[in-house]
Amino acid sequence: GGVKQSTIDIREKDIKALNKHFEDIPVVNITHRQYQNFIKDISNRLARSSVLRINSTAGQIFVHGIKEGVLKINPQNGVIIPKKSRTVEQIESDPIQQKYLEHEELEEFFNAVRLFGLEFDLEIFYLLALTGIRSGELCALKWSDIDFNSNTISITKTLYTQNNNVKNYLLMPPKSEKSIRKIDIGDKLMNLLKLHRKREML
Repeated sequence: GGVKQSTIDIREKDIKALNKHFEDIPVVNITHRQYQNFIKDISNRLARSSVLRINSTAGQIFVHGIKEGVLKINPQNGVIIPKKSRTVEQIESDPIQQKYLEHEELEEFFNAVRLFGLEFDLEIFYLLALTGIRSGELCALKWSDIDFNSNTISITKTLYTQNNNVKNYLLMPPKSEKSIRKIDIGDKLMNLLKLHRKREML
């Protein structure tokens, strides 16, 4: 009860991954060695974050099996999730990706948006760049979430699409309770939003 649809979708994907390996083995017959080999196998193919997530889902299944009296021992106990380590050569051969834009680069980007962007692009990119707002939270914003008197934006929802289908979406609570927040907006961005709002009302 109360589980988000996004969480359900993720768990279903994890269960499919588990079924590919264990669908012909009754859960009571899964041994620690078999489960460890499964983790080793997917660790060679998937990102560590995906392996950790699948392992978490499997753990919930095993714990539920023990609770229902189907299992006596959790085959997940003591499992080791391999860490992927890179050699010095691999690190040096990979280009170092810059994770952010310098101030001058950001202004250059905004200037390009002013010249070539679509309507409302400038406000959108200002919000993303200057507030740390998530893309789903941005897409869920309404004008009523913006307080023009206090220069704040209330984040109370996020937009979720299962398959990135813009016509099929859900409005959901933010990622966590801490994600429900008010963001202070600078005068420059707020003035842009005010101008856009006025144009819409004309």
